[in-house]
Amino acid sequence: MCSKPDSMVSHCVNRESFRETWMKQHLTALAVCAVWLHAVHAAESIPEKQSEQPSDSTRDRMPRMLLPGFTVRELPVKLTSLNNVEYAADGRLVAGGYDGRFHLLRDSDGDGLKERVDTFWPHTSANYPVGIVVRDGDPHFMLADEIVRFRDTDGNLIPDKRETVVKGFDDPELAAAPYLLHRRVDGAMAIAPGPDGAWYVSMGNAGPTNGY
Repeated sequence: MCSKPDSMVSHCVNRESFRETWMKQHLTALAVCAVWLHAVHAAESIPEKQSEQPSDSTRDRMPRMLLPGFTVRELPVKLTSLNNVEYAADGRLVAGGYDGRFHLLRDSDGDGLKERVDTFWPHTSANYPVGIVVRDGDPHFMLADEIVRFRDTDGNLIPDKRETVVKGFDDPELAAAPYLLHRRVDGAMAIAPGPDGAWYVSMGNAGPTNGY
């Protein structure tokens, strides 16, 4: 604190401001040096050559992708941009993609692999699904601000009728706000049915730099 006469107040303020600036600059330099020394030490501690094969004891502690008796086989289909898959109770496999299309995969020859693909919603869209639930035999997809359901109306096991179950999660004012990012992942991102019959969804964050 400066207690000089009025004629020297300006001089004292300048000296204190200089001292504060000098301290900030030197503390910043010390912090940079500390980070650099830590990085150098970490780099020196990494061996030049890793062991070619893990030891038996290390191998026993490593997580296993598959337990004995399980195998992995690739489905003989050609589909791209898939981000969601879900089995129905009857063995049908429902899939959704980043391109907004929806597919149904079935095993028609009994070999255990889904080789038949029916794209029951071929229309592409930036409002792609993030989450699938098959409920009462009908696939439900989580879009940005609505849950859509596809029904099989002709009994051929292929969904053919699209219905909106619930819609309107987004605030219209926020949807048009220029300070938000407006990405697909800022909307609804997951779906789960509850034992009470309700649907539960989680939402993304269109303003990740501002948690409030």
